[in-house]
This record gives sequence, structure tokens and C-alpha cells, in this order.
Amino acid sequence: LYYDCENTTLDFCIDDISITGKKSTVVSEDENNDYLYRFDFENGNETWRPRGDNRLIRTDEYSHTGSHSIYVTNRTRTWNGPTVNINKVERGVNYFYSAYVMYNGENLNDSHKMRMEVEYNIDGQAVYQLITEKEIKKGYWTEISGMYTLPENAIDVMFHIQTANITDGSVLSATDLMPFYVDTVTVTETSVVHRKTAMKLFAVLIAGSLLSLGIYG
Repeated sequence: LYYDCENTTLDFCIDDISITGKKSTVVSEDENNDYLYRFDFENGNETWRPRGDNRLIRTDEYSHTGSHSIYVTNRTRTWNGPTVNINKVERGVNYFYSAYVMYNGENLNDSHKMRMEVEYNIDGQAVYQLITEKEIKKGYWTEISGMYTLPENAIDVMFHIQTANITDGSVLSATDLMPFYVDTVTVTETSVVHRKTAMKLFAVLIAGSLLSLGIYG
């Protein structure tokens, strides 16, 4: 996208540029290869299943990318939510986990905390580890993300998304058990994320240098 003018000596201003529409659903083959896992729910629930007595519904009502997401409903515990097996994650290697989450409803609080966890088994014992917890606002797709390294002896690895835990015996509110949407979930080696970030920064610096040469050269 660019603007020009036949009169090369004419000064002009540009302001308030906007491009509207849904995000592109196209992901290049190279980008796909960067992810160990990528779930956009365009082709079903993609091996995700309910954790506990809740329901997962693939829906086109809301989406972050593409036209579908999964809707998590009928929750009776705060730990109820979607879960998926991620056994391909290498042990002892740091990974970056990301998911987009959204909720809405007139009877729900304006914001609430969401959790991202991994569960695995070591020597017959279940281990639950928090990756990240983040306060999100009602009605907006929000990315929750964090890094985690699995221990070498971890087996049966599961990835969970849920609302914030509540102390045993506390009264659960409608917001604690709220339904929510999940979309665009990725698991990537942290080294790959750092490399891509560095490449983007380098591209911005080069573009800025070329722009400076064009203006001041």
C-alpha cells in the first residue's frame, strides 16, 4: 500500500489510514513448520476434548482467525475447560504457549482471570504446573501466553485452558463458571519465537534506514 503524486514537488499529508476486514486465514507452509502445534478449529475440534463435565462446541459465532473457534460451556468447576495431548513437546526444551480467549454475557463481570496449565505424570504422580494467568476483558479476544520447560521424565502431557482457581469451600459465581471461546492455539520452541522476533526487528530497522535515506538523502 502506498500513495504517490504526479507532481514530484508537491507536499501532501496522509492521516487516519485504516484497513478493515477479518484477519487472513492463510498461513504459509514455512510458518506452519515453525509451530510444533497450531490449532485454529477450522477442521473440527482437532483432538481437543472436555476436561471434566463440560462441553466443547465448535462454532462459527465468534472466531479470532478464520471462521470457527471452540465454545466451552456447561462448566461446573473452575478447572473445567478444553484440554489436548501435547506429547510431541521435547523434554528439557523451553516452549512458548499461546492461545486467544474471549467471553461475553450481561451477567458476567467485566474482567476475569484465565489460566493456562500443563499436566503430566512423573513416577505415577500427576503434576499440575501453571504456565501463565492473565486478567482478560469481557467481549475482547485476548492472547494469553507464557513459556515452560517440561522435565525429562514427564509423560502423558496435557495442555489445559481454564478460569482462575477458587479456594475450596468458596461460593462460585456465574463468572467463575462462565462459558468462553478459545481460538488460535500454538506451541512453539522459544528459540524459534526469538529468531522470528529478531528477523522482524531487523526488517523494521532496514525499512527505517531506507526511509531515512529517501527523505534525507
